[in-house]
Amino acid sequence: MGRRYQVLVLEEELSIPALINRIELLSTHAGFSTGDYYNFRTLLCATEVTSLTNSFNTNYGTNEPDTVLQKDTLEIHWNSTTPGWNGFDFDTPFPFDGSSSLIIEFQYLGSASTCVNVKAASLPSGERCLDASHPSSSTGSNMSFYNRMRIFYTPTGIGENHEGLLELSLEPEINPLSILSLRAVSQTENQGVITAYGIDGRHLGTVWEGTLHPGENSILGNRSGLPSGVCFLILKTAESRVSTRILLLP
Repeated sequence: MGRRYQVLVLEEELSIPALINRIELLSTHAGFSTGDYYNFRTLLCATEVTSLTNSFNTNYGTNEPDTVLQKDTLEIHWNSTTPGWNGFDFDTPFPFDGSSSLIIEFQYLGSASTCVNVKAASLPSGERCLDASHPSSSTGSNMSFYNRMRIFYTPTGIGENHEGLLELSLEPEINPLSILSLRAVSQTENQGVITAYGIDGRHLGTVWEGTLHPGENSILGNRSGLPSGVCFLILKTAESRVSTRILLLP
């Protein structure tokens, strides 16, 4: 018995540059989560798809997945004193630039009558979970629910250009700041959108949308709904994307 299983995380759900270093799954109960799993692999891959087909490889598009965890034998034991989260620290952290969707794939062989069965949640929209009964299967079936998962990561590259190097920049007028006063430099005229995210990757809302003119642009963003503390701002145009970290005063 085994499994090949893909989960699709959409761009808006994890939209900051980060090193992803751990995944946790919430198990349902002991009978389906305790056991030994052989040739266990976890793969991650950035992808442009927003919905999964029934073909595992097609979902990756032109990108090659990275193997971030590999074990000959993975032992999972139910712990009745916790909510049942089973966690996996990666051998190699996965660099994610926050500008695409993300596929997380698990492959393994299991001892008889065991599988990693995780607690279901309502599916947000689209086809987001693909499941097959063997790790070498090329196709699978889309599931009607979304399994509960935690993604652990360290934000990276805040304040640096990730695309369009030297074509676009964003920084606060002062930092820390109480009013969302920003400065953006663009080489060309573009329509831009600035979105805010918490340090946990939570989407906090759009704080500015408008036209960027060539040269330096003074921007007064809408702070309504933003909590005090550290957050990340991401400025996107049709061709470029930059981010900066700010500290908001009460």
